[in-house]
Amino acid sequence: MTTKTRNIIFMSDGTSRTRSTRGSLAVVVCGLLVAMSAPSARACVIAGDCDGFGVGVFPPTWQRPVFAAALAANAGTYCDSGFPRPFGKENDTDCFFGHTFAGLSDFCCPADLRIHLKAGSGDSTTDQLRLGFVAPFGTLGPPGPFNRDFAWNISLGALDGMPLCSATTLVNCCTHAPGFPNAAGGGWNSGEDMECVLDLCNLPPDADGTTNLNSAIRTQGALDVFVEDDTGVDCLSSCHNSCSTKSPAVSEWGLGALALLLLSGVALKFGRRRAARQT
Repeated sequence: MTTKTRNIIFMSDGTSRTRSTRGSLAVVVCGLLVAMSAPSARACVIAGDCDGFGVGVFPPTWQRPVFAAALAANAGTYCDSGFPRPFGKENDTDCFFGHTFAGLSDFCCPADLRIHLKAGSGDSTTDQLRLGFVAPFGTLGPPGPFNRDFAWNISLGALDGMPLCSATTLVNCCTHAPGFPNAAGGGWNSGEDMECVLDLCNLPPDADGTTNLNSAIRTQGALDVFVEDDTGVDCLSSCHNSCSTKSPAVSEWGLGALALLLLSGVALKFGRRRAARQT
């Protein structure tokens, strides 16, 4: 549907004339709709110094209160040499790692987690990566259908056996340090070093079949990362979209288009009045 209006054109000699214009209102409306459908913002957060397990600097971790309480309650079981393990310490054996990405109530897919791991000198072959602390009473137990203390669990041996990252495989894959190719079927022995990228909305199924953490992260407003207890974490990074219906694109472009639409209506009305007086 088009609109037909008559606009007043004022000439340089002081005379005036009218002309018909079609579709100008539709163009403005289309511009408003395009602006309001602009993609939502994407946020990325890095934790740790990402120095490849360099010596001397060990940035501290941070946990939201319910996760920190669960770690403290189990410190005697999971951490013999210090609590909690900081970033960058791969040989602090028998000490778990925990860190929280907070402020994620507006979390939306697509989203990913990048984690750099190194197996320490202890029994790293049994270590696990767990994401999304959800236990209601702050307990930590073995993963499985009867003790879902985390939303998703995977053994580091299984993580070690994931496909290699490449130009065509960007998520749910790992890159290994020289001399430590990925082990078919897993392994994760002392000294192994890998950086993995996980698609938080399309993970490999764990023992309970969980593959998508979108709901769990939005419900908690946070993403908790837990790594057992003979493996070090150099750094973490997480990227996700915002689910907000009012993105910066909407506030800037959408409101601008709305203002243009209103001004256009005023101008058309003023033009019709001037045309009527001159006829």
